Amino acid sequence: MKYTYTLLFVLFFLFQKNTVAQSWAFHLNGNTTYPINNELKGQYPILWYSPDDDRGILAGGFGAGVSYLRPLFEKINLKIQLNGQRSRFYDIPTIFLDENGNPIGAFIGINTNLNASMLGMTIFPLTENQQWRLGAGLGLRGTITSKSDYGEAFVQGQKTSLKLDNKSLVPIHLFLPLELSKYFGDHLFVTTRVEAAITKVSRLRNYKNERSVFLFVEVGYQL
Repeated sequence: MKYTYTLLFVLFFLFQKNTVAQSWAFHLNGNTTYPINNELKGQYPILWYSPDDDRGILAGGFGAGVSYLRPLFEKINLKIQLNGQRSRFYDIPTIFLDENGNPIGAFIGINTNLNASMLGMTIFPLTENQQWRLGAGLGLRGTITSKSDYGEAFVQGQKTSLKLDNKSLVPIHLFLPLELSKYFGDHLFVTTRVEAAITKVSRLRNYKNERSVFLFVEVGYQL
């Protein structure tokens, strides 16, 4: 219920009829996830090259979004942003067993999520010309799909995929966004944003204190 109130508060500002000095922008991002309070999970880079298994350049997190900006007070703006993104991190190492209980092997999985997020932030100018801007606020992130890929293994002589649905993540959590933007002219800007979870991200009892921190590098174009 508390998430619903937050959503209604954000939508109230988003759909007000006051149209003074409003603007819209589109965003493309690369992102990296840092699991916190779970030493068995690891950070997956945005881009990397893997010569050992000849898979070339592997993409980590990326996404796109749209934002709405309107004046809140003098020189202070309110920004509402909606994002869709793929996020990745290394999942908990797991020992798989065959149907007879014999160990197949130990594997490190790559967890891939499809997320949707909404955030509301207050934007403060750091310079007189407003080329540098700082933003802080509150956001909600939902997990649409989540899969953990542990590769392949031979089970009774047959190659078997170890790609599984991951049911351990909560469907939605609350986070705190903090961003720094640099504007180049009237339209193009680059943003670095940290989104730190403040509510639990795992359903598992042993990892009830687990949180996640997202790092975004974002390129935007303001209409």
